[in-house]
Amino acid sequence: RDHQQCAGRYPFPSRAEPSRARARNRIMFQRKKGDLLPMAGGSGRQNLAAAPIPKLPKAETATWMSWGWLIFSVGLLLLGIKLSATSTNWRELNCDAEACTLSISSTEKPSENMNLRFARHELIKVESVRVRNGKIRDTSNMRRKQTRKLGYSYAVTYKDPQTGETQEPVAMSVSSIGRKRPRIAVKEIQEYLDGETSSVKMRESSGFDWRGLLCIIFGIFSLLFCALLGQFNDPKPKPKKRSITKKRSTL
Repeated sequence: RDHQQCAGRYPFPSRAEPSRARARNRIMFQRKKGDLLPMAGGSGRQNLAAAPIPKLPKAETATWMSWGWLIFSVGLLLLGIKLSATSTNWRELNCDAEACTLSISSTEKPSENMNLRFARHELIKVESVRVRNGKIRDTSNMRRKQTRKLGYSYAVTYKDPQTGETQEPVAMSVSSIGRKRPRIAVKEIQEYLDGETSSVKMRESSGFDWRGLLCIIFGIFSLLFCALLGQFNDPKPKPKKRSITKKRSTL
């Protein structure tokens, strides 16, 4: 009787309970289809959320426009420097043992472009000249102050291969190329005319592009106004003012 009372209070485990525990453990450690347990060093099919992509902070419209204005100003300034350093007129005299070729290429005056070939004996002379605005000036009746404003260059005179008429001297530059360069060129071409050399090649580049100067001026002014009026950082948000209410003391 005492044994029965003890069994009623503390029942002994039945044979079905171990099987129920094992089934519970299988359900606990069972994985779903398509998922693998995490392993050291990585996993097979990771069903994890993708890492968040870093985003640039949102800038105000005024900030983006200021940076664009700055880039435009610097680009305009660099374009002006490039145009100013580029010549607008190229002239070349290339002579061999039999003939000479005179080439002129101009971006300002395309009507002056030419590529003429004539015989060696049709090259008549070469001389130093004074030029202004691409034209040869006669300094015989000029004063000394007036000649100082003129540039230094050299010119060649030749005969037209079709008509045989002597043409006007052709300046090899539209602006001054210094004093030393014309002397050297005249000496080399004169040696070719005298038969001392069998070939000579002279190439001169001159001229100034006024568009480069305008780009430089506008670029500098644009850069200054951009530095004064531009907004390159977003303003910090102002902290909200908290309303302080005074508590009235009650008597």
